[in-house]
Amino acid sequence: MLQGVLKTIHLYKSLIRSKIDYGSPCFTKISNKTANILKTVQNSSLRICIGALYSSPIDSIYCEAAELPSDFRKSLVANKFITSASANPSHPLQNLISIFSLHHFQQNDNPLAKFISEIKNLEIDLKNLIQKPITYPPWLLKPLQIDFQLRNYPKRNHSPLEIKSHYLELISNYTECNLCFTDGSKISNLHTGYAFSINEKIFNFKIHEVSSIFTAELLAIYHCLLNISTTQLENKNFLILSDSLSSLISIQNIFSDHPIVQNIHKILLDLQNSNHTIHLMYTPSHVGIEGNEIVDTYAKSATIPPPFTIFTPDDIKSFFKQNTHSKWQNFWSSQTSNKLFQHKKTIYPWKNLNHLNRREEIIITRLRIGHSKITHNHLYQKIPKPPCQFCENEPISIQHLLFTCPKLQQTRLSLQIDPNSMTIPDNPSEIQKFITLLKSTNLINQI
Repeated sequence: MLQGVLKTIHLYKSLIRSKIDYGSPCFTKISNKTANILKTVQNSSLRICIGALYSSPIDSIYCEAAELPSDFRKSLVANKFITSASANPSHPLQNLISIFSLHHFQQNDNPLAKFISEIKNLEIDLKNLIQKPITYPPWLLKPLQIDFQLRNYPKRNHSPLEIKSHYLELISNYTECNLCFTDGSKISNLHTGYAFSINEKIFNFKIHEVSSIFTAELLAIYHCLLNISTTQLENKNFLILSDSLSSLISIQNIFSDHPIVQNIHKILLDLQNSNHTIHLMYTPSHVGIEGNEIVDTYAKSATIPPPFTIFTPDDIKSFFKQNTHSKWQNFWSSQTSNKLFQHKKTIYPWKNLNHLNRREEIIITRLRIGHSKITHNHLYQKIPKPPCQFCENEPISIQHLLFTCPKLQQTRLSLQIDPNSMTIPDNPSEIQKFITLLKSTNLINQI
């Protein structure tokens, strides 16, 4: 049996949201009446999931559940769909995307027009979006020689000096190799770059801020391999050292569908056919390994764009996701009169609800939203709002009962509830105080 808000929301995502998302790109031109039917399904489902009352504001329900409101989500799903279509040269939308790319749109409700406008604002050319994956028989690629031995010395358990000594011991096995270091860097949304070195000759490049750190790390390895393929050295043995464990693990998977990884596999295959021997090694960052520290510094200070421009669909989708959540956060920050806003300033989920049972979760949710049976039954009964049943001086409200009612002051003091906070913190011990307060005042079944 499912219990808990998080589990019921997972059920909503699996059975309801997934079906609405699947058809979302087709819903752009439906009438408002039809759109409201879908919104009602979503609103009712989430209200049941979190246990909110029917009178609860829709904005509060979505924020409490940490679920994108329907209009924001519809826009996000459409942008992700168009991004995937842009990266697929055989997609039926390709011609339409090309036509729309030639025009400038203002205040257009068409999702494709909005997508093109945002892409142009980012100064991204869709022609640089990696499209057709590399096609080659993966079994032709020889087993990749990737050394992960330094994974056995995590920084939390070993000092930098100890890790560096193990590195020097390992590197002594590759004396016949040309040493190459690679690194990527991302400083928030301000700067993204990568750098690599081949026998101490350093190259560094700045890429678009929308690119992820994972993309930067992969591009550093890819560009290094490209330079190796054109380097006229008699010694064709190379050791590439990277501090990106995720990149090396991805490269190790010869069946990876990541476009940059596939390009790396293709160039590795070409290098193998030209009698090059390529080794890769994982090296932890910031432990005093000189070559790694140098390329790290150069990656952070890169200013020159690379000779090629590559965007991955995943990076574009990630940007749209961050941008959509940022718009939602800005909208929520403007809802200062919303009762839930006093308790929850961000759109992100609560962290400390796992210790509560389903009934207690519902009670805390209703307290934070400010709509409960005792405070809002009068709406259903169509009678005037009653006064507080304890002091009979003030109109009844959740804030009054929890923080300001003079008749309950002694109970609050005994529970050490801060009367000045006026919020229910995301803290298990503090949450339990309010549960105890409701039990001691016999209000627990009236919420």
